[in-house]
Amino acid sequence: MEADCLSLLAAILGLIGSIILAFSLNRVLGEVRFCIEALSTSIESVVSTGDVYVFRGLDQRLKNADKTSGSWVRAGIYCVVASAALAALSIYG
Repeated sequence: MEADCLSLLAAILGLIGSIILAFSLNRVLGEVRFCIEALSTSIESVVSTGDVYVFRGLDQRLKNADKTSGSWVRAGIYCVVASAALAALSIYG
C-alpha cells in the first residue's frame, strides 16, 4: 500500500476510535455524575433538615454503564492503536 493510502486509513481509524471512545465514556461519566449528585442531595438533606434520603441502586447503575460501555471502549482503543501503527508505518515504511 502507498503511504498516502496508509495515512488516510490511519486518519479514518483514529477518527472512528475517538468517536467511539467519546460516546462510550460519556455514558459512564454521566452515571458517575448522577451518583455524585444523589449522594450530595442525601448529605445536604441530613445537614439541613435531619432527614436521611437513601438512594438505592446506584451501584447497579454504575455496573450496567460499565458493562455496556466496556466492549465499546476496547474497540475504540483498538482503533486508535491501529491508527497509530498505520501512521507510523506510513511514515517509516
